[in-house]
Amino acid sequence: PRSTQGVSSAASDVYKRQGNLAPMGPIRKPLTLEQVLNLLTKVIETSDIGNANRALAKRFKSEFSIPIKPGTHLPFSKSNRINHLLSYESTDIEPHLLALKHENSSLWLDWNETLIFASSNDYDRYFQDKFSLKIKINDRISAYSQFSMNRLVWNNETLGIESVLPPDTINWVTYYNEWAKYFPEVNWIFWYNTLAGISIIFDQIQFDLGKQNHSWGWSPFHSPILSGNGQPFAFVSLQTNISKFRFKFLHGSLMPFTPYEVHKRKITPNKYIAAHRGEIDINSNFTLSITEMVIYGNRNIDFDYLIPLHWYWAGEHNRGDQDNLLIGLDYSWRIRSGLRIYQTLLWDELTWKKILDPWWGNKFVFQSGLHWVPSAKPFIPDFRLEYTISLSLIHISEPTRLLSIAYAVVWLKKKKGGG
Repeated sequence: PRSTQGVSSAASDVYKRQGNLAPMGPIRKPLTLEQVLNLLTKVIETSDIGNANRALAKRFKSEFSIPIKPGTHLPFSKSNRINHLLSYESTDIEPHLLALKHENSSLWLDWNETLIFASSNDYDRYFQDKFSLKIKINDRISAYSQFSMNRLVWNNETLGIESVLPPDTINWVTYYNEWAKYFPEVNWIFWYNTLAGISIIFDQIQFDLGKQNHSWGWSPFHSPILSGNGQPFAFVSLQTNISKFRFKFLHGSLMPFTPYEVHKRKITPNKYIAAHRGEIDINSNFTLSITEMVIYGNRNIDFDYLIPLHWYWAGEHNRGDQDNLLIGLDYSWRIRSGLRIYQTLLWDELTWKKILDPWWGNKFVFQSGLHWVPSAKPFIPDFRLEYTISLSLIHISEPTRLLSIAYAVVWLKKKKGGG
């Protein structure tokens, strides 16, 4: 349960808006259960959000609270009656499909059904069945598992599609280029998502093993370092916080090709990622970070890259410069409450003596961003402006520039007995 991949959009919005409540830290995915609960607590304690939004924040906090009542509880038991779906009190317990509590251990199971009627020329309806299991063994060990089955009804009779769909064929928000198959007898496209993880805390060090997508940096969806839009991958990681300094390490197994290509191959080469990141708060408004990352493959796991504090730059050079080394520098400056600017520079295969030459090996991505949260009130939109330039002479022939303008509006007010 320390991972909150199922965090509701409103709780995610609370995470983005913490600039009006406290100094904003870098975006990371997944969030921990403690982070979500702490941020919701800050919202509840904020004086200018109003009673209606405070009551709704308490409801979200109840959604992520660990079951505390001993025994076994079903959704329609006496303590979780169906009338709780029609009205809400702050003392209500969030119902689960199954909840177990025994001494210091808890388990709860949820089942969500989603139905969307699409207005697209290609799609008619979308269904999702999602099961999530969360376990807290004790204060140090917790785990979770999530499975989703997605069904998309194909609507375009004039356009034929393959039995197994190639990458980027499906334009849908929950599709991340998983292996997708079309069944003409029911006119449905099927694909699956899975996430899992276990978290163990040893004093000041947190160890994680699981399968998730990750976001490192200040942009929640377009970070040049690790983007939250990427496909989930299996990984091991550890992280620690020491006063104003934070350190995180991960080693993961990547897909060398899309699932569509993997299914056509008899032998799939190995591909791995190793990364570590240090962050330091220079003061309460300015944070500086450095990231070192290596992408390697076509061999077994390299134990050089399993040492969290090992300098990859030296290790990669000593092993013959056969891997792909990347280094990132970024900072965030909170100019005032609710307004911050951030910049990221990511180098790929940097060679100092050719830094000013038009050599193909020196590639970089540079991103500048501004995030403005005018108010802590959730119905006031927040604004994000980003400019990203990517220079790569391998994958594309010209530099890429991306200007991203985004705003978000989340309406949190909810009357008792209605939505």
